[in-house]
Amino acid sequence: ATVRRLSAAERGLSPAFSSNVAGDGPWLPSPPPTQAPLAGPPELPSVPTLLPRRRRTAGASSALFAPQPAPLPASPLPPPWPLRSSRASPPRALGLPPSLPPLRAAPTPASASSTVLFCHEPPAQRRRLNPPPRPQVDGLVNLLLHDSSPYAIRPPGGPERLRDLCGLMDDVLRDAVPRSTRNTNDSALRAYYAACERIGAQPWRDDHAANSGLDPLGHQREIAFLALVFLDVFFHMQPRRKADRDAGRPAQPASAMKVIDAVRRIHRAAGITMVRPPQMSVLCTALYHQIKRRFGPEYIRPDRKDPFPDSVIARAFSVPDATICLADRAGARFAVSWSSPTFVAFRAANALARYCGVRKDEVSLPDGAPFDRGRTSRASLLWRIGGVDVAAPTPAQLRALGPDDLAIFIPATAKNDQFGFHFSATPVWIKHTADPLDARDALAAYELSQPLSGGARRTAPLLCVGSSQPLRHSVVDRLLQGLLTHVVGAAAARSYTFHSHRITIASKLRKAGSDWPTIQALVRWRSVESAMIYARLTPADHASALASALAVDATSVTAAQLPTIDASEVAEALRAVQLEAPPAGAGVAERPPSPASA
Repeated sequence: ATVRRLSAAERGLSPAFSSNVAGDGPWLPSPPPTQAPLAGPPELPSVPTLLPRRRRTAGASSALFAPQPAPLPASPLPPPWPLRSSRASPPRALGLPPSLPPLRAAPTPASASSTVLFCHEPPAQRRRLNPPPRPQVDGLVNLLLHDSSPYAIRPPGGPERLRDLCGLMDDVLRDAVPRSTRNTNDSALRAYYAACERIGAQPWRDDHAANSGLDPLGHQREIAFLALVFLDVFFHMQPRRKADRDAGRPAQPASAMKVIDAVRRIHRAAGITMVRPPQMSVLCTALYHQIKRRFGPEYIRPDRKDPFPDSVIARAFSVPDATICLADRAGARFAVSWSSPTFVAFRAANALARYCGVRKDEVSLPDGAPFDRGRTSRASLLWRIGGVDVAAPTPAQLRALGPDDLAIFIPATAKNDQFGFHFSATPVWIKHTADPLDARDALAAYELSQPLSGGARRTAPLLCVGSSQPLRHSVVDRLLQGLLTHVVGAAAARSYTFHSHRITIASKLRKAGSDWPTIQALVRWRSVESAMIYARLTPADHASALASALAVDATSVTAAQLPTIDASEVAEALRAVQLEAPPAGAGVAERPPSPASA
């Protein structure tokens, strides 16, 4: 029988993939030849070198997978990832050692999707969507290529196939962390690779003896390496705010420390525990001292957003239709239209956040991110009408809602609850209120504008702007900032973001007398410390508490202020008594002898 090769279309692949890469080449009638056992271990270099990514050419497989492979020559470090900004950032001289040369930032490459791919997708597509460098993949591939034991991994296809398998494993491991953490890791790797190139060090630190302290000299080297990387990243890091960049202020040392933490986290995911030297915190403290002396303590003060005053919310969400608002600093504008699908969804997102403090990621999607079943869908919104739970209410039921009817929101997943183990079992019960941004009525208006029933609610995002297009983060931010700028001005509007809704509901719960565990449970935090940061006292409550304290008598005496009996004082009193007492026999008249004795 003739065996026909399947085409790329039959295999579900694009014709652009070559047969060698995509795996759609001719069928082999016989199994691949078995590999001969290795004769002996090759002489390994002291520090494994990273292999540059290159396309597989003819003969490369047989040369690198020979029975007795020669030691791999030292190869140069892979080029660093380009930085996000194209501006050169000269180091900040803060009285520290001489500054390092300025960093030349390369232009950012073409945007590529960071979606974690499934296992069945072709390796070529994975490499295109996940550009290098990936030090954990390079380090593992280099280690496996140097393995000369009988248990070595030698897949058919040569080192490129081995790299594809290691890349596939890294793709799966990347999906174990939230998207925001992956983006943080990728950004930290860019700065880390650039710092390693400037100080002339290898990025992948897999010397276990040095990291664990078994090699004392290597351990000191790893400590110095992290300290140098930390300082280099700090000197080449740009502050986040444009005003700070224009004024020549440095970045926060904590931002450079986050780069080190991300690099350590990436190594730990690959089974490598990097050193944690105490010098890092000492360096960070020293930098903060120098920044405080030069720029003042207000520069390093945390800049947290404010809670929404009720008057600001009432004015922002009652702006008349056809009002032109400024969307961003670039000058983009939009016209208010509260009946349009975009504004109906936008109003429902803010109303839900104001009621229970949902995060922006729960009611909208990041720009470019596809909707999947792990996101919050319309099935998370249910209703209790007339005491009966309804999954998909009819328009007639929504128009006839009574004061006791409730909307039910079931949290799906969040940043602090990736799988819904902690909060998904507890629904949020939403009742009608007199608030100007009532959550139940806003959700009912959204349901009426875009009705869905049956299984379609499970496959649609919670909030759409029409034609099943999910509400995006940028739309929420631009519309909210535009409305706030219109009612309070651009300067005051920068004090609020969508996250201010969480601060607002936490502060309201505290003012209403709720205890810390209740605030933590209702706003869905994993620790009470987070609730204590968000739930703030109002200025009136703060001033009243301090003023009322002055009217209370709070005199107190510690034990150290009470009189005590000391042994030395007792001895001194006894000596004084002995000095004042007459000597023995003094002052006593001698008795005359009695006649009998005479």
